[in-house]
Amino acid sequence: MKRFIILILTALIAAASVVTAFADETANNFGRVNINMPELTVELKDTDLDDASEIEAYLGDSKLTVDDAHTYDQSQDTSRVYMLVDISATMNRYRNQVREFIKSYASRMGEKDALALVTVGNEVKVVLDETNDASKIAEKVDALKFDEDYTHLCDALDTVYNKAAVTMNDYTRSYVLAFTDCDDDTKTGVTVQEIADKYKSHQLPLFISAPYNNEKFSKIARESGGGLQVIENLDEFDTFTNTIDEVSILKLKADNNNASGEQKNLQIKSGDKSYNINVTVSNSIADNEAPSIKSLSFDEQNNRFVLTFSEKVTDASSKGAYSVTDENGKKWTVKSAEAQTEADSVQLVMEDSITNGVYTVTVEGLTDVSKQKNPLSEKSKSVEVSGIVPPPQEPMNDGFGFPLLIIVIAGAVLVAAAIIVIVIVLASRNRQTVDDSIPEIVPPSVNAERPGQEIVNEYGGNPTTVRHHIKNENTIKLQLRVKTGNASEQVINTEVSSSVIVGRSSVCEIFIDDAKLSRQHFVLENINQELYISDLSSKNGTFVNGVKIESRRKIMNRDRILAGLSEMTVTITE
Repeated sequence: MKRFIILILTALIAAASVVTAFADETANNFGRVNINMPELTVELKDTDLDDASEIEAYLGDSKLTVDDAHTYDQSQDTSRVYMLVDISATMNRYRNQVREFIKSYASRMGEKDALALVTVGNEVKVVLDETNDASKIAEKVDALKFDEDYTHLCDALDTVYNKAAVTMNDYTRSYVLAFTDCDDDTKTGVTVQEIADKYKSHQLPLFISAPYNNEKFSKIARESGGGLQVIENLDEFDTFTNTIDEVSILKLKADNNNASGEQKNLQIKSGDKSYNINVTVSNSIADNEAPSIKSLSFDEQNNRFVLTFSEKVTDASSKGAYSVTDENGKKWTVKSAEAQTEADSVQLVMEDSITNGVYTVTVEGLTDVSKQKNPLSEKSKSVEVSGIVPPPQEPMNDGFGFPLLIIVIAGAVLVAAAIIVIVIVLASRNRQTVDDSIPEIVPPSVNAERPGQEIVNEYGGNPTTVRHHIKNENTIKLQLRVKTGNASEQVINTEVSSSVIVGRSSVCEIFIDDAKLSRQHFVLENINQELYISDLSSKNGTFVNGVKIESRRKIMNRDRILAGLSEMTVTITE
């Protein structure tokens, strides 16, 4: 058992070593990694990454936008290089190769490139500040003497790094090219470990050209994003510079400028390639631009306002941050705010159905997600809502409305009764007058002019008048076969002269005991003797032949209407 446990532990350690080695290996593919949130400039030692659309990039859990990806091009990219020359006597045999290489490099520089010349021997000297003047560079290089006794290499690398850090963001590329035998004679001052800690940030890649390998400085160079190459003649310098220039430049952007100083994993993916490196996110560009309300619209179908911002804001899902008022000053209740905590848009779901009018949404307490937490530059925006067909009003069912309804009905009954009494009295008077003047009418059996027609005297006595039925020719006769849930099918015959409302409220012309129906769910309308259906802002929607209706729709014979749990088959009988 103990042997088995030991084997398992050994396997786990080996697996961890492989993962670490893989991570180190992919990290070595990175050259310079310059992070100045929200902008990132990355060099990758891979010239195939020139299609931004095929690249994905992540900083921690956040996806980055790939603004640009291209192979390094000296004609369009800017470079700043620190030429660090070891002028100790041990480098004297390489003096001509070093001089010729630096002068050749200077002759190819562009107007926006820069070269700084620093020597290291008994002391560190900045011989020439950043310039692109090839003649001045050649003059300084030719004057170098390789005759000093010591090489304070760590002090020189520290000086170069500190000078470069001041203008780290001004160039597409920045790196150090050191010509040295790597024999560091520093006894005091900056240590090798301190140099290693600085350069492994990948802010300033270090490339070393040396007559022989030095594992200590070779490791520092690799971990900085550069490398060491043993060079013995001038031809090998050209090969070395080609290696330095064979990189892809990626321009990346985060959605905020937050720089916490923490280490995060930077991942670049392209096809089956994946590169990873741990970076410290500590620098940022100040964000002085406040967010604004970009647009406001109303979603009638879902009874919600849709608000978009110019950039992501904090606490976007907090419904307490929003208030909605109409043109009359009435405040409407926001039921919920549907958005991510940090988002550039939010949907405000309203408690009550919105009617036509002008509405203003006011926002309080939200800021952008930047380090500066800029508040909104404008706090309100208005939108006009129009085209909403209001549903029929339901009877009031509160303590005051019900008695009022009874009073209104009772009053109407009394008025109707009074009208009926008046009509009866007037009719009686007219009847007496008519009876006195009515001529004798021949009974139906002897009336040869109107055979078989029923003649009825509506005043009593002998038949005197003919009764006629005047029909409304503008109605549509329907038969609805209604099935609700597991209940048996029922048949409803009805006529539509103007409109018929269907729902679960008793005020509807057709009301159904269906809990999934709205109180007034949909309406059938007679428009020029054609039947149409419209949804009345129902909660669960209305469907015709399985398709949800969004606006008024014509109904044809045998169409199937689904509302709530009820399915209705329409037969137009006339």
